[in-house]
Amino acid sequence: VDYQGFRMKLRRILTELSHKDARKHISLKTKEGILKLYIEEIIYIEAKGHYLLFHTLTEEIKVRAPLKDYVDLLEKDYFTLCNKGTLVNLSQVREVKSIYVVTSDGKELLLSQGRKKPFLDELNRYLGGSI
Repeated sequence: VDYQGFRMKLRRILTELSHKDARKHISLKTKEGILKLYIEEIIYIEAKGHYLLFHTLTEEIKVRAPLKDYVDLLEKDYFTLCNKGTLVNLSQVREVKSIYVVTSDGKELLLSQGRKKPFLDELNRYLGGSI
């Protein structure tokens, strides 16, 4: 490979990378179509029957899907269950009270007794062991 050819290929690759959105996102299938949702905008996901409500910084999005699909998908991105039906973005946790998790929007989510220790362990890991 000559220098000029290598330089042109490298420049093309760098240009492509600079135009890509580096933020992590998921795609949601809604009644209206496919929606791109940035992970950092999700405050929590709540199961309601056969539907999920994605509570975000700007809106609430309703999707027909099982919560387990998103638990598996988002656990590596610092999401964890605070009860059987609520998956919380740890970056959006403002406070933990005795039986509640308070999110950045002020919502109090029930912290079940069975999920309390695993939730606090995950929060501690997310915060770098500072609690």
